[in-house]
Amino acid sequence: VNGVMTASGTAGLAANYGHLLDANGNPTATVPPGQDTSHTPGTNADGTPMGLYTDQGATSGAFAGKVNFSGTGGVTLNGTNYTVVNELAELAAAKNDPAGHYVLGSDIYGLTATSWEGALADTTAFTGAFNGFGHLVVLPELTGSGLFGTIGSGAVVSNLGITAATVNAGSTSKPAAGILANVNQGSIINSFADGELKNTNIDSAGGLVGDNFGLIAQSYFQGKVFATKIAGGLVGTNEAGGRIIESAVRGPISNYHQ
Repeated sequence: VNGVMTASGTAGLAANYGHLLDANGNPTATVPPGQDTSHTPGTNADGTPMGLYTDQGATSGAFAGKVNFSGTGGVTLNGTNYTVVNELAELAAAKNDPAGHYVLGSDIYGLTATSWEGALADTTAFTGAFNGFGHLVVLPELTGSGLFGTIGSGAVVSNLGITAATVNAGSTSKPAAGILANVNQGSIINSFADGELKNTNIDSAGGLVGDNFGLIAQSYFQGKVFATKIAGGLVGTNEAGGRIIESAVRGPISNYHQ
């Protein structure tokens, strides 16, 4: 998606990718003729999952492509129904189902230390899918954790921007923290974070992800990281099984060891 799409009223959205469709328009397990079969079906040659992606454009801190969705017809991606999140309360409700599938229909505001506690998948790893549709979580004020606790194996977070974020030190130490996720064991695709990570009592601090065991692709961080131990701009620690492709730190960045 390289522009702005809007669906409202009774409109719905259905997208299928990487598989042939049956007579009813539902995706099958069959890959299209001519698709490279040297890699896993449903993935690109670099290992990133096929999907609906929004264009980042030339300006950092925003997406040029996005899907504004407030329609009542629902969102279905590759045959799976997704819950549309348009308000902070709906985002908070996602904490109750870490195996769910979600899309952002609009930017999210109002996430503060008093309105938000903990993280998405704080105690149980997130194993679903979260497609930001090119939207932002704006000016979040987080305490002791990034937006996600742990993105689990098989989970995909894509097209999500977190802008002007502040992550303040929590009352207890943590093994890892990053503005988007403390730990990534799944896939983070086409996403970014900018802001300040002030967790000074963590073992591994990263601007985007604290500790990466999974895949980070086409993503970036810009901002400041304050730490007393291991720290990095994009990730604090990239483990042996972690992959980072076409991702970087943009603009001036400062890592402060205190």
